[in-house]
Amino acid sequence: MQNFHNLQFDNTAINQLPLDPITENYPRKVNACFSIVKPTPILNPKLVHWSPRALQLLDLNLNEIKKPDIANYLSGNQLLPGSQPIAHCYCGHQFGQFAGQLGDGRAISLGEIINRKGERWEIQLKGSGKTPYSRQADGRAVLRSSIREFLCSEAMHHLGIPTTRAATLITSDTPVERDVRYDGNTIIEKATVVSRIAPTFIRFGSFQIADPPDSLTGQSGPSFGNPEIIRQLTNYVIRYHYPHIFKDHPSKEQRVVAFAEELMVKTAKMVALWQCCGFTHGVLNTDNMSIAGLTIDYGPFGFLDNYDPDFISNASDKEGRYKFKNQPAMCKWNLQKLFISLGLAFPQIKSQLDIISENFCTEYHVNYMTKMRKKLGLFKARADDYKLVQSLLDTMQETHGDFTNIFRNLSQFSLSTLAVDNDPILPLILKQTRNNTPYQRQGELWIEWLKVYKARLEYDFSSQTDNFNEWQSRRLYMMNHNNPRYILRNYLAQQAIKQAESGNYEEVKRLFHLLSDPYDQSGKYREYEYDKLPPQWTTKLTLTCSS
Repeated sequence: MQNFHNLQFDNTAINQLPLDPITENYPRKVNACFSIVKPTPILNPKLVHWSPRALQLLDLNLNEIKKPDIANYLSGNQLLPGSQPIAHCYCGHQFGQFAGQLGDGRAISLGEIINRKGERWEIQLKGSGKTPYSRQADGRAVLRSSIREFLCSEAMHHLGIPTTRAATLITSDTPVERDVRYDGNTIIEKATVVSRIAPTFIRFGSFQIADPPDSLTGQSGPSFGNPEIIRQLTNYVIRYHYPHIFKDHPSKEQRVVAFAEELMVKTAKMVALWQCCGFTHGVLNTDNMSIAGLTIDYGPFGFLDNYDPDFISNASDKEGRYKFKNQPAMCKWNLQKLFISLGLAFPQIKSQLDIISENFCTEYHVNYMTKMRKKLGLFKARADDYKLVQSLLDTMQETHGDFTNIFRNLSQFSLSTLAVDNDPILPLILKQTRNNTPYQRQGELWIEWLKVYKARLEYDFSSQTDNFNEWQSRRLYMMNHNNPRYILRNYLAQQAIKQAESGNYEEVKRLFHLLSDPYDQSGKYREYEYDKLPPQWTTKLTLTCSS
């Protein structure tokens, strides 16, 4: 195992891709992939919490956590030996409009580690100070948003959803000013740094830096007129992050097509898993989508409480562009924008890229239904299963049923009950509704759906070779390992943030351990009642991009 002084930095990206020749740290247009920049120190860095499993990706000896160096190294106050800090240049469509150059305005990458398994992991410090891409911002993140990112990154990993990882959460005495609600009333908060780990932080917007002027906004990429930079970037991404494609395809064009196909598949699977666990990203701009098919950049995200397809997690999203039900379409839209940029650099394959983007919906549907069948305990696929899922969601919506808890409760439904209206599951489900519909009507709606579900389970059992007990055991195992008991609900995050802002980090730590075991089979966290129906006041929580 490694310590902080002998991590195996490789730093291929900075050596393979165009580098900004200017080393001064001031806002500017950059015709390169990266700019050299050092983190800005914070006052009295304090380690709030850490993820042992994320740190182990770096082969880091966990005894290093006990050393005071960790807060200095992973806040940016002291550079890790072998690191070469850089900020990444990228563009993006923000809420549907091309914004031109964006870039890492508050994140600085320390470099790439190659671990003992030969895996490549980039270490990035979010909130570590100004960069050439900060524009008028201060380059900082605050405690509340950093807690949310730290907890959700690791929670998503344990839910089985592709994501960047969060290694450490480090706060400080450095004051930063924030207008949380964009109403002119500012508050002073603590600058905080999250160290993040991913194979790469290159995103869709990275390929837009050579885009021509947009017909609506007039914005262009800072490297417009230099398509070679996109060809270099594409070659790097395929060679080091899709090496099997680089090896299997002899021509550049074939490699790009294969890369686009695999990225489409990864993105479709990722968003299908979001929809199946009720996760809403909130800011699905092209600069917030990873070329590794990972969930990236946790801003004003949210998990569904009661099922609402129109749920908006970002109070700044006034038109609801990124509401829950729109996420698959937005991911496809973003892929299309990426493929337009690739087509400008590789015009020979433009038609092939168009075909790949049109296959997105089919790929998404396959992944969505595969996961939903597992959540419902179905082993055999039937053509009308989508209708069963949709009718369940419609019933949840009409009765304001809790998305997470009702799916979890369904594992307790028994085929041995002769009459559905007498099944013990019915009162369990009704406890997970908000009673906006008259109670009797709610019961009728759920009885109607449970009858259909029971018939579907009976069909599934009839097609198996197992005896009933074996089938039931396998069904329960599958359901309880695909329907989480715990998610990062907004009110739980808010309670942890409120305590942390007063200097008490115990709830952050407790939530971290809870979310590391979301399918908890033993009920060891039951005493904290994290899986109960959220209180009514949680519906008034709003989140913005202020961090």
